[in-house]
Amino acid sequence: KEVVLSQGDNVLKGCKLTVQMKSGLANVDGCGGRVMMSFTPQKQGAQQQGASGN
Repeated sequence: KEVVLSQGDNVLKGCKLTVQMKSGLANVDGCGGRVMMSFTPQKQGAQQQGASGN
């Protein structure tokens, strides 16, 4: 089975997700190969607003 992480139109797929809760680091392993990632760039104005809001 696949692990799928998504946020808006951004998607990351793999077979295993490991999260270290203390450090917050995460690792995704592929299904015998590479993981699949699809990132959609934000529009110019949305990117500037998002950066200042975090």
